[in-house]
Amino acid sequence: MSTKAENARAYIQAVEKCLGNCFVLIGGAAMQLLGSNRTTNDVDILVSAKENISTLISVLADQPGFSNIGGGLRFGGGEAVTIDILTKL
Repeated sequence: MSTKAENARAYIQAVEKCLGNCFVLIGGAAMQLLGSNRTTNDVDILVSAKENISTLISVLADQPGFSNIGGGLRFGGGEAVTIDILTKL
């Protein structure tokens, strides 16, 4: 069974594969990658306000490991990670 931290790392790799360098990881997941022991219940990414968020969510939801349930993008099995896509801070 995957932990949230494992799912977060896998999610970041999947987003990077899908979006390339067109996003910025922010929040607790970013802190974890920098070595912090801070825990997080979600993963926050920042994309350009020019991005079509609906299309982006659809593209990500079609990737292995992602799901879009009731408009909420999630990644992973077991302890799935909620994904927040932001266009401004």
